[in-house]
Amino acid sequence: MEGESCSGGWEGTEAVADPVAMAADRELYALLRREKFDGWRTERLREELWLYGWRSLRRWMQDGTIVQRCREMMAIPENGRGRFSPHLVGP
Repeated sequence: MEGESCSGGWEGTEAVADPVAMAADRELYALLRREKFDGWRTERLREELWLYGWRSLRRWMQDGTIVQRCREMMAIPENGRGRFSPHLVGP
């Protein structure tokens, strides 16, 4: 799906799906599924994804990205006073 956006709608964070990487991901998924998501491959992937997520969150906390994105999602102005966006508030 060349040219497909993977940004989740965040301006300035556009990514383009790489067909080769996507094919490799599908192959890995098929392998893990055959192994019923049990074994060393699944454990290694779990560890790699956890580390990737932790490093991303740390970077976002350090540079303020996570605070800015939360403000955008919850419609909180810079002064910190605001209301939650309707789509984030449950019934």
